[in-house]
Amino acid sequence: MKQGVWADEDLFALVEWTVAPACVADISVSSVALMTGLDTSGHRWQAWLNRATPRLSSSRNPRTWTT
Repeated sequence: MKQGVWADEDLFALVEWTVAPACVADISVSSVALMTGLDTSGHRWQAWLNRATPRLSSSRNPRTWTT
């Protein structure tokens, strides 16, 4: 993989080649990223991730929200 901006065509080609959903992150500043995902049926989604927003904990209880 190369570092840089992924175009929609690149993500589509990756999903087509791997026959699996995929997502990539475009990090704009150290604590904010735009995630873009694509599943095998062509459904595309985007989400902004920010370290200040609640996230799922990776500890013993994965359903626990942390900040």
